[in-house]
Amino acid sequence: MYKDFESTLENLKYLEEGASDERLIAIKIYEIKLRENFSAIPFSRNYRKEFSQITKALTAMEKYGDNKWWKSPDKRIVAYYQLKEPILIANGINSEEDYIHLFEILLKRHIHHQELRYCKDNIIEEAEERYKELIS
Repeated sequence: MYKDFESTLENLKYLEEGASDERLIAIKIYEIKLRENFSAIPFSRNYRKEFSQITKALTAMEKYGDNKWWKSPDKRIVAYYQLKEPILIANGINSEEDYIHLFEILLKRHIHHQELRYCKDNIIEEAEERYKELIS
């Protein structure tokens, strides 16, 4: 299912950080199923939504290969990549306010939630400029 088993387990460990109790249980069950090639334990209806979110996050993480931006200590790097990634990967985002604050760090200005919702392309353009400044 995943190209690199060890990298997938590492990504699961990352998803555990700061997870709610319910999500943590789902991640542990998911890890067991992953180790047993998804055959031994039937998916519980109680965790179906969590399993779906975990699968989406792991699939999104895998596409970045060695670029594990979500682990960067620099919140501006995390914000840049998360802004362009439709699947929430970054830890520590428990509300819309946390999500917006992450981008405010990169853009160095206040962002209204309506702006993020309706003008995301403009924010991405602005983020591209800030990121170029950051890496140069």
